[in-house]
Amino acid sequence: MTRPRLRSPAGARGGPIRREIGAIGASALLVLRRVRTDLVAVLGIATLIALTAVLAVMVPSYITATLDQAAREAVAAAGADADLRLLATTGDAAGGNPNTAERLLTFSTEVPDLWPTTLSEVASQLSVGIIGPEVAGRIAVGTARVRIGVLDPATTSALQVVSGDLPPVGTEPVPATATLPVVISAAAADATAFAVGDSFTVGEASLDEDILLTVVAVVDTVDTTDQAWTDLPGLWDPQALTSQGMQTGERFTVLTDAAGFDSVSARFPETAAATLRTSFDPSRFDLQRFIDVRESIDALETSSGSLTESSPVSVSVSSDYERVLEAFPAAAAAARAQLSTLAAGLLGVAVLVTILASTALTRRRHAEIELLRSRGASLPLIVSHSAGESIAVTLLGTGVGVTVAALLGFRAGSPLLLAVTAGVFALTPVLSTLSHALASPSRRFAGALRVAGVSALVATTVTAVVALRSGAGEADGSIDPLSLAAPILCAGVVALALAPLPTVVLRFTSAFTARTRGPATLLAGASARDGRALVTLVALTLAVSVGVTSLVLLHTVASGQEAASWRAVGADVRVEGAPDPTALVREFADAGATAAAVVERRGLTLEGRTATTRATLLEVDDDYARLLSALPGAEPSTDAVAVEQLLQQSAVGDVQGQDPLPVLADRRLAAQAGDDSVTFDIGGVLVPVTVVGSFTATEPTAVVDRARLDAYLETNTAPAAPAGSGAQPPAETVLAVGSGANRVAASATATGADEIVLRSDVLAQLRDGALVAGVASATALSLLGTALLAVLALVTTTVIGVQRRGRVLALLGALGVPKRTGVALAVGELAPLVVSGVVGGCLASAAVLTLAGDAFASEILAGGAAPLTVSGWLPLSVLAAAAAALALAIAIDTPLSRRVRTADILRTGEES
Repeated sequence: MTRPRLRSPAGARGGPIRREIGAIGASALLVLRRVRTDLVAVLGIATLIALTAVLAVMVPSYITATLDQAAREAVAAAGADADLRLLATTGDAAGGNPNTAERLLTFSTEVPDLWPTTLSEVASQLSVGIIGPEVAGRIAVGTARVRIGVLDPATTSALQVVSGDLPPVGTEPVPATATLPVVISAAAADATAFAVGDSFTVGEASLDEDILLTVVAVVDTVDTTDQAWTDLPGLWDPQALTSQGMQTGERFTVLTDAAGFDSVSARFPETAAATLRTSFDPSRFDLQRFIDVRESIDALETSSGSLTESSPVSVSVSSDYERVLEAFPAAAAAARAQLSTLAAGLLGVAVLVTILASTALTRRRHAEIELLRSRGASLPLIVSHSAGESIAVTLLGTGVGVTVAALLGFRAGSPLLLAVTAGVFALTPVLSTLSHALASPSRRFAGALRVAGVSALVATTVTAVVALRSGAGEADGSIDPLSLAAPILCAGVVALALAPLPTVVLRFTSAFTARTRGPATLLAGASARDGRALVTLVALTLAVSVGVTSLVLLHTVASGQEAASWRAVGADVRVEGAPDPTALVREFADAGATAAAVVERRGLTLEGRTATTRATLLEVDDDYARLLSALPGAEPSTDAVAVEQLLQQSAVGDVQGQDPLPVLADRRLAAQAGDDSVTFDIGGVLVPVTVVGSFTATEPTAVVDRARLDAYLETNTAPAAPAGSGAQPPAETVLAVGSGANRVAASATATGADEIVLRSDVLAQLRDGALVAGVASATALSLLGTALLAVLALVTTTVIGVQRRGRVLALLGALGVPKRTGVALAVGELAPLVVSGVVGGCLASAAVLTLAGDAFASEILAGGAAPLTVSGWLPLSVLAAAAAALALAIAIDTPLSRRVRTADILRTGEES
């Protein structure tokens, strides 16, 4: 008799563990078998995940880098106006001022240690400028207006001693009766005929004691624009004093040591001004530091006493940092809005293509899942198989993508975006598997879910558009999730709205194909029933939407910049102060350009009955009217016809009489003048004018006939008026437009001009800025990437349906239908998707631009007014791209679908 085998307690405990280990091992083997079977598809999905991960890392990093570079560019452009200044006074005759020059120089060495960390990180150079008020004196060339400043020992290395010796750094006060040693610049020495050893006296008549100055050194410097001399005006550029056109003296600045300055500062008519200036290094800035520095300066301006708590001096903090850079935050926000739109489209299409490929692979395994379920596999086990494979592929693709991005020099600027993207990829196969394994919900429940989902999508879309419209978030380089998702959500809503479009079209095509001969049109209409891939439709809609939006914004900014350059220059070339304007106009005309010489009188007083204002008076002739006619489009600020009418009206008037002169005025001046006659004060001559027309200008401006004004001034100027009276016209300005204008601008005739401005240079300056150039390059790259991903989505959809169309074509082939009808099958299925994507993309783009167009602030990037403009070639480009993508998909489908043979179907049977 056989004895039964008894299990030991240890074996009893180890049985479940071994079973669990065995189950895990079997699951791992099943996952590996799946991967091996679908290796090409899995590697393709991993590649798409890696590509999307690269984009998820690069896009926020690129946006941050663009805004950081723009911040550096803005700070550099602001220059000394953005410096941080500590202001103080010294030289109080009453003795109540604790500040002295020596104390301030000592305090300046402590200032770098007193700055907050934020300012210390960007501070570049500290300079000290202490200078007294102007005092009168007598010199060899006449009257002198002299300012005495302090020679900072830290700046002596920047001086070049021409003659003499610099004064020693004194430690004792200079006696009141002693001579004050001063340093004078070489330019001032030449203007005043001073040399080393010469002395002169300065002082105000109201004071008892004069100050005796003795020149001990004549100096020069390599760079007169260095920061060390910013707060010592007149040191390197003496100014001639004139009276009635004749030189009467010189205005200049001299330097002395701190002890000597303190000894005489009490005898100044006013207190001396001291400026401790700290400049910023633009290369150390990024967008976040730009914001932090602004906040630190604001804090110091409200509590400047914290800097001098342990110092005997008293200073106040001042800076124009926020004022001179006030336009940058809005420009950065506009650039961020456009870059975020590009990012949303590119990332959205990449994610949708990956989801499309992933769900297609999951759909291929539905038969295997049903087989496992029939053999008793539990739902958690099936989901765990899908989750294990999905997580592994997602981690592999994400890791490769992050590594590639790091090798390209990009760091993960938004880890949350990367994590969310990876989570979507990991969950998509799991949810697809779970939805297939679960029992189908009831029709009522499914309908309620659809209504709830659509309602949530619409509500979220409205919120996202509002966030984009309001510019949600600070201009700190971060991508606001809602504003980033707005284009994707709009595309999703439009795609859902257009999802029934193929069905609607099918009703008409079915009726049409039923009346046609041949199988092609009938098969195309029948296959249209399969062209309802929602994910592909959303991807195509989003791609077209982002492409159209980006191109419209790009063209809008470019058109706005073109208009801004015309407004800034007024022509292709602007020459100020040409030596011979008439000869220059002839030279422009000989080169084939249209040119005119005009006179601009700026800052004239316009007196009306109720108000007085400042305006510019533009004196023109017939050449100017021809110039306006030669300008392209409607870009000029005045209308050529209005100027011609003005000149004609002026020609028939009383040239020698006292009638008001007809003028054109901008709308503000025209509204102020009304029907009354107003007067321009030109060098003391009151010129009555009447407004006969208006135009739009960027500043108060009036246009008058040059000959009529000259005649009036000649008639009404007193014969005894001095030769230098203000009625003399300023230098003429020559404007030219045409192909030869730029060439003539570099000629010898224009070489002696005060200033030559080329419109091409102004336009290049507008377009070369970090924000504009960054948006333009990002648009080009995004359009290329979005187009490729959209084509990939269409190709993926094509490949997914190849087997189905191949089986249909093979069975039809057995009935004698020719193989070429496979093209009709592909066209019938793919054409509705492409048409719906193009229509939906255009609608989504129109919705985004209409509802949230202000968020892109194109006028800021354009440098002026920039209404939305659509290029004439844009619709043709979109249709051509869609046709090319459809042709490519059909070209791929044709050989693949013909590989399915009738014998294979008859042998294995057609899958249901």
